[in-house]
Amino acid sequence: MGALLVACDDPANVGGDLLGAAGGEPVNAVEPLSALRAAEWTPSDRPARVLAGRVDDPALGQYEVQGYFDVTALTSEEFRAGVVESVELRLRRTYVYGDSTSTMQAALRQIDEAWEADDLSIGASFATGPVITEFAFLATDTLVVVPLPDAWVAEHDAALRNEDVGNLLHGFRIDPIAGNAVVGFGPQRSFLFASTGSDSLSHPLGRAYPFVSRAAPPAMPEGRFLMQAGIGPTPEFSLSVSSEVHAPGDPLSVNRASLTLWADTLTLRQNAPAHFERPLIRTLDLYARAPGDTSYVVLGRSTMDEEGRFVFEGPGLARMIEDRIAEDMIFELRMPNPVSLPTSLVSDNASYYYYYSSLNPVLLYDADADERTPAGFITLTPIY
Repeated sequence: MGALLVACDDPANVGGDLLGAAGGEPVNAVEPLSALRAAEWTPSDRPARVLAGRVDDPALGQYEVQGYFDVTALTSEEFRAGVVESVELRLRRTYVYGDSTSTMQAALRQIDEAWEADDLSIGASFATGPVITEFAFLATDTLVVVPLPDAWVAEHDAALRNEDVGNLLHGFRIDPIAGNAVVGFGPQRSFLFASTGSDSLSHPLGRAYPFVSRAAPPAMPEGRFLMQAGIGPTPEFSLSVSSEVHAPGDPLSVNRASLTLWADTLTLRQNAPAHFERPLIRTLDLYARAPGDTSYVVLGRSTMDEEGRFVFEGPGLARMIEDRIAEDMIFELRMPNPVSLPTSLVSDNASYYYYYSSLNPVLLYDADADERTPAGFITLTPIY
C-alpha cells in the first residue's frame, strides 16, 4: 500500500515548491479508512435502456427484473388519416448478464397508469394490465421483434393515431418467464413501429425503469462489500487523520492526497461458469461531505487499474482534507451520473453510461483486509 507514495514525485520537493522557507519537513501518512457501510441511494437520471430477465448468479444469487418503459410520441397528418394495420416492438439488445447461450421467454403487458422515471425509489412498482403477448428469443440475439396481436392493434388504433398518444398510452412492461439471463434493450435503434399501410412511424424508447427483486446472495468471503448497479447499496466511509500525524489547531498544507480501494475480482472470476457474462463496475465517482452537511460534492473519478485498485486523487481531495483535517470526513462511492458524461460517450455500448440500467457488480475489500484494506495516503507539510 505504501508503494503508492514512493511512485509519486519527491514530497519534499512538492512542499518546498509550495511553501518555501515557511514550510517544515513534509510528512507522509497512511491513514486507514473506516469500514464500508451502506448509504441511502436513489438512482436518478436513468438512461432509457430497458432491462428485463431472470438469472441465477452462482456468486451473487437469484435476480428477477421487470422492465417498465414507454415510447416517445410521434405523429403526422398522413398517419392520422389512416387506420393502423400493424404494430411491433423492435428491440435492439445491447447488454447481457448471465448465460449468454440462454433461450429467453418473456411476456409483454401494458402499463395502466401515468408514471415518471425521475427519482423512482428502488422497489417501486405500478399497475399493469393482462398479458398482451408472449415472445421468445436468444440472449445473443441483437434484434428482437415482437408483433402485437391484431386485437390489441384494433383496440388502440384511435389512441395510436391521436396527437396526444403520449398521454393516452403509458407504455409497457416486460416480464421474464424463462431463461437464465437479464438483457438490456436500446435505447438507440429500439422503437415501437406502427404502420397504416400508406405511412408508418417509429416511436423511440422514452422513459425506462427496472423493478429488481433478488434472493439473499450466497455467503461471500469475509471482509467484502458488494456494490451493484441498479440495486445498490452504495458504500460510504470515513477518514480520520490521527493526532499523531497532525496536532489539532496546527497550521499545515496538504500537498498531496489519495484514497485507494481494492476490488476483489478473483472471487467473481472463480464463480463464473462457461458462457456466463458478469460485467463489472469499473468506473466510480468519489463524493464527500463534512459531518452535519447533507449535500455532497464530487471530488473525482477513477477507473479500476490492472491490479484491481480504484485510486482517487487530485487537488480537490487535498483541499477537502486540508480544510477538514480536524473532522471525520465522510466519503461516498457512486456510479458516474449519466448527465455528467460527455455526449461522445452516449451510445448503446458506452458501458458506464448505462450502469443504472444494469446489474454490474463490484466486490470491494473492506476494513481489516490486510494489504488490501482501504486507505488514505496524505503528504502534508507543517507551516511555521
